[in-house]
Amino acid sequence: MAYAAPPGYTPQQLQQMQHAMQLRQQQENAIATHQAQQRAQLQAQAAQARQAALQGQGGVGAAPAAAAVAAPGGPLPGVTSREREAGDGDDAYRNAKRRKPTDRTLPPTFAPSVPDALSPSPTDKSLESSLLSLSKLSGSYKRLQEIERRMDWTFARKGLECEESVGTVAAGNAKGQAFKRNLRVHVVATLKDQPWQLSPDELAEVAKGTDESADAVKAEDGEKKPKEEDVKPNLARVLDLAESDRVGVLEAMWGYAKARGLVVEQPDAGPAPGGATAQGAGAIKSGIKTDERIAKFFGNLPMVAFHHIPEYLNRWFMPAAPRVVNFDIKVTPDSPAEQHLAFDLTLYHPSPARPALESASRSLSSLVSGTAPSATDLSLLDDKLATNCLATTQHLRQLHALMAFTRDPRGFLERWLESQAGALEQILGTSAGAAAGSASTLGEELFGPRWREEIRSAETWEDKEWVKEAVGVWANREKEGQLARMRVQAQQAQQQQQMYAMAQGAQQQMYGRR
Repeated sequence: MAYAAPPGYTPQQLQQMQHAMQLRQQQENAIATHQAQQRAQLQAQAAQARQAALQGQGGVGAAPAAAAVAAPGGPLPGVTSREREAGDGDDAYRNAKRRKPTDRTLPPTFAPSVPDALSPSPTDKSLESSLLSLSKLSGSYKRLQEIERRMDWTFARKGLECEESVGTVAAGNAKGQAFKRNLRVHVVATLKDQPWQLSPDELAEVAKGTDESADAVKAEDGEKKPKEEDVKPNLARVLDLAESDRVGVLEAMWGYAKARGLVVEQPDAGPAPGGATAQGAGAIKSGIKTDERIAKFFGNLPMVAFHHIPEYLNRWFMPAAPRVVNFDIKVTPDSPAEQHLAFDLTLYHPSPARPALESASRSLSSLVSGTAPSATDLSLLDDKLATNCLATTQHLRQLHALMAFTRDPRGFLERWLESQAGALEQILGTSAGAAAGSASTLGEELFGPRWREEIRSAETWEDKEWVKEAVGVWANREKEGQLARMRVQAQQAQQQQQMYAMAQGAQQQMYGRR
C-alpha cells in the first residue's frame, strides 16, 4: 500500500509513523487470532458436552456439524448483550439445563470485597449504586427460584398422588382400592292360580298343575372389580383363601413366608445366600425359601425370587364360578300367598371421584410434559436465562479481578503465580514441598515465597524424560520464534527503506518544483 507523505514531515517522523502503523496492525492481527482460537476452543467444548449428553440419554451420533462452524468476525465469547446474534461463541452456555442447575443461579451479592485497610476508590463509589441494585435484583431472582422450586415440587407431588389414586384396577378411595358395597336383593314370590285358590270351573281350565316345591336359581355375572378368581383346593388349604384377586393371593403368600421365616434377605448386591433369614429390617429381600407345604407350588425349587412368584402362582388359579343364589318357593296349601326373601351380595365398584382424579392427572401431566405447545418456548427462555446468568457471573468475576489488580497489581500477580504453582503440583501428582524436605500441604503453606525456591529445586524436574522433551520442544519453538522475528524485522526494514526512498523522492520533487 502506497503511503502519501504530507509535506512538512522529516524522514525520521515518517519512519516513526510507519513503525506505529505496523505495530497497530500486528496488535490487531494478534487480537483477531486470539479471538478465533477462543471461539474454536469454546465450540469444541460445547460439541463434546452435547455428545456426552446424547450418549448419556442413549442417543447415537455426533454433535451437529453446525455447532463446529465458527462465527467469523464475532465478538469475544462469554459476553452477551441484547444486540448479539445466535451462533456468536456462546454455544458452551446454551443447553445449560442439561449440564448444571447452578448455571441459572446469580451470585448472592455483587459488592466487591474491599479490605478494611483501604478506602474506597472513586471507581468503587461510582459503581456502588449499580452493584447495590444488582444485589437487590439477585435477591428477588433467588426468591423467584424458590417459588419455582415449590411449584415444581407441588405439581410433582399432586400428580403422583393422582396417579397413585387411579393407578390400580379399581382405584377409588385414598388407598387406591375399590369400594366394597353390599347389594341387598329382595325376592317376592306370589302364589296364584293354585288348585286350592280356584273355583271348580277354573280348575277344569288348568292345563297342568303341581303341588311340588320349585327351585329358583339366579346367577350373578362374573364381571367383578377387582376381578376375583378361585384358588385351587391344594393352595387354598395352605393359604386359607378360597377366592381372591391376584394381589390378595400374593399378600397371603407373603404373610405365610414371613410368619415361618422363609424370607431370604440380600445384605449386599451379590447373590442371595441360601441360608439367609428374615431378621434384618434394612436388608434387601430377594425371595422366599420353600418348605414341604409350598414346594409343590413352585416346582420343588429350594428358593424362588420375588419376581418369579406371580408366574408360579398364576398356574393355581381357576376362573371364578358365577355366584348362585338358591332359594325355594314352597307351593303347598299351608304356604303363604306371598313369600318375601332377601339376600346380601358383596360388590366392588370404582369411586365416583375417579373421573375427576383422571382429569386432574391428565392436566398435571400436560403442564409438566415436554410435548405441550408452550414447552418449546419455555425451553428457549430457560436456555436464554441460563446464558444471561452465566454471562453475569463471568462479568462479575472479571470485575473483581480487575478491581483487585488495580488496588494491588504486584500482590495480585504474586497470588496468581502461587495459585498456578498449586495447580501444577496437583497436575504432576507430587508435592514439591515434601520433595524439598518440608512437611507442607496444599492448604495455607501452599502459597508463599517457596514458589521461587522449592518448586524450582524440587526433584520433580530431575532426571525426567518429559522434562528433557519439554526443554527440546521449548528450544525448537524459541529458534522458530527467532527466525520468525528475523523475517519480520527484515520485512520491516525493507518496507522502511521503501518508505524512506518514497519520502526522499517526494521531497526531491517538491524541492525541484520550487
